[in-house]
Amino acid sequence: MIDDKQIRAARAILDWSQDRLALESGVARATIKNIENQCGIARSETVRAVQLTLDRAGIEFLPGSGVRLRNSMIETHEGPDANRILVEDIYDTLRDTGGDLSIAFLNETRAVQDLGADYLAEQCRKREEAQIKMRLLIHPSERLSVTSLENYRVVPEEYFSEHPMFIYGSKVALLCTRPVPSVVIVKNDRIADTATKLFNFVWDRSAMPAFSENIRPRDS
Repeated sequence: MIDDKQIRAARAILDWSQDRLALESGVARATIKNIENQCGIARSETVRAVQLTLDRAGIEFLPGSGVRLRNSMIETHEGPDANRILVEDIYDTLRDTGGDLSIAFLNETRAVQDLGADYLAEQCRKREEAQIKMRLLIHPSERLSVTSLENYRVVPEEYFSEHPMFIYGSKVALLCTRPVPSVVIVKNDRIADTATKLFNFVWDRSAMPAFSENIRPRDS
């Protein structure tokens, strides 16, 4: 979670007033002022909304209260919100145009533990509404699913990695969840195209899972 120093520094880099940050984030100006002045304890959801807004504006938050403008091609995120930031970026990147989301080496059991079943189910709902198509390469032992069975293929255990890769739009992202969650996102059409071709090669030679338990809420 970012702190008051990082919020003030990020506003200074962007040349944003508290009013501008309030408008962009949907957080009241008085609340932002209280956070920056360390008046009371802000709700984690409120601070996260501010962080995601500044992140989308091009700010990269670093350990030790550091702040800098993000590299236009490579961005990194570290800390407990890194996975959530990646999930939100996937939706923000594809929501207006649809497109494909390809995920290799997905550990959905861990994803449910880290992000929550309700949050993942809501993300799947939003992706379906935006006509985002998902393909997921999973471990043979995986027993949970957040989307339809036909969107899965199984990777043999000897080729499975603990670090999932996400391909969406012109971006390729790598997620490391241990020991500290961290994400690296590379925005480059050629790199994304190369990763997609490699993903397609594996996908076309992999089998569907034999069993899956869907965790999405069912319509009544």
